[in-house]
Amino acid sequence: MRSKRKWRLIWALMLMMAVLLAGCQSEDKTTKEKEPDPKKTEVKEEEVSAEAKAVIEAMMTGPNADLLFTPSAVGEGVDIAQAQENTGETAGENASVMENWEDKIGDYFTENGMQDFLTSGPAMKFLLMAEEEGTKLQVKEITLEDRSEYTETVHVQYMQGGREEEAGFTFTRDSDGKITQVTEDEKLAATQMRIYEPREISREDFISAYAKQESILVEEAPAEVENQRKFLLAYYGIKAEDCNIVYEERTKDKNVGDDLILTATIYTEMLVDKESGEYVSYGVPAST
Repeated sequence: MRSKRKWRLIWALMLMMAVLLAGCQSEDKTTKEKEPDPKKTEVKEEEVSAEAKAVIEAMMTGPNADLLFTPSAVGEGVDIAQAQENTGETAGENASVMENWEDKIGDYFTENGMQDFLTSGPAMKFLLMAEEEGTKLQVKEITLEDRSEYTETVHVQYMQGGREEEAGFTFTRDSDGKITQVTEDEKLAATQMRIYEPREISREDFISAYAKQESILVEEAPAEVENQRKFLLAYYGIKAEDCNIVYEERTKDKNVGDDLILTATIYTEMLVDKESGEYVSYGVPAST
């Protein structure tokens, strides 16, 4: 009788052990299932970052007047008092545009990075094209080409009107992951538009081109150019005494499809840093 009880006890203990082992195995299996799949993590790392996507969508979706700065502070036939009033209004409008950019992508940039992106980076190029041509600008696909610790290079397919175009950008970050610089792939950009080397021209040639563009007398052009220059210097925080002014002419050829080439001649007043000799910002545009 004791022997039977003994064996029953042993069988009961064995059964309990089996149940416990089965539970442990089930728990272990569940734990393993919850662990991230290395392959899934690898795929995720090959995706374009949310920051890069947001920046590209912002600068390549248009027309979008809310993200376009107003370059002109004066209008045709206005006196100095009116010009100053216009300058104040334009500054207010541009402050609002700056807020729109900050709201959209400001968190992704360093302070200087955001400023460089808007003044000398590709931020305005595509939006201005959409505005000037009156065409719809839309991103079609963004793919990752390369990524390192501090850089991310992406390829973009986008629609400009009815044409499919390509562009490439490299995003550079600091140790905190903030974007410090956005640069466009020049070789890829050259396939869309060939930009000829600038030729330095005289101030008289620039003033003449500006007057022609604005449909004003040549005698009126210098005062308007001066007002615009003052506005640009003040808006971008550039000191006049730190810069030299040169005037340039350049030609751009763009393939617009159907074997047609659009040629534009651009005259620009350029601001050049006296100390470094580098272009610090585009000055007053004369004509395209």
